[in-house]
Amino acid sequence: MHPADATNAMLNCDESGDAPAWSDQQIAEAFATTTRSIENWRKQAAQRGPLSLLERKQRDTPPTALLLDGEKEAQLTKIVCSTPPDGRSRWTLQMLADKLVAMEVVGSISPNTVGRVQKNELKPWLKSMWCIPPEQDSAFVAAMEQVLTVYQRPYDALFSVVNMDEQPIQFVSHSQIPLPVRPGDTAKVDYEYVREGMCNAFMFVEPLGRWAAGPLACSAREQDEDRIGLGEVREMVGRSSSFCGCQANYACV
Repeated sequence: MHPADATNAMLNCDESGDAPAWSDQQIAEAFATTTRSIENWRKQAAQRGPLSLLERKQRDTPPTALLLDGEKEAQLTKIVCSTPPDGRSRWTLQMLADKLVAMEVVGSISPNTVGRVQKNELKPWLKSMWCIPPEQDSAFVAAMEQVLTVYQRPYDALFSVVNMDEQPIQFVSHSQIPLPVRPGDTAKVDYEYVREGMCNAFMFVEPLGRWAAGPLACSAREQDEDRIGLGEVREMVGRSSSFCGCQANYACV
């Protein structure tokens, strides 16, 4: 039951002045609860004050720590996307649990926990969903581990770890002038449009420093240029950090 329901229930048992003065049975029927719950709410309001009914119940025990944090989930992903043992077409939950223990990622873990972490999102048998050639798998894993190591660095205001994300944006215009909305009628817009070029928008975030900047747009490129130069990244990060009064240093991985 929502905490507000308990508070409203107590208001209905008020017997002062023109208050409702409902009986416990009437309140229980109106709020779909039991008379024992009403007695407990009344006791809590008397001992800890009426506002305590709006507070969440304090945990008797501390929350259980996650068995697999971000780094360990990355290890699990790496195993799932690797070649299964001989004679197997795919990894089973039990095999994944045993592999995590064998690699000393965790001391122990159940197959059910592995299944909850995966959430049925990883499907390594769908080859079209994974575009890393087998001969480059080790290089990719090494680069991924290097990036994860950078993410674990402690905060240093003079040596920032900045995350960058890129979003291509297509500019379009109307091929026909839209008709504005009128009383009793909606606006009319033609489904055809005119392409007006492309640009890339970049967002920069420093999670530990709690600042973000963007989006910053760079000029359109030819179709065969699908990478941005490191110098341009440095320039944009410098502009972003100057907006926030930060000093920008760079760690490129």
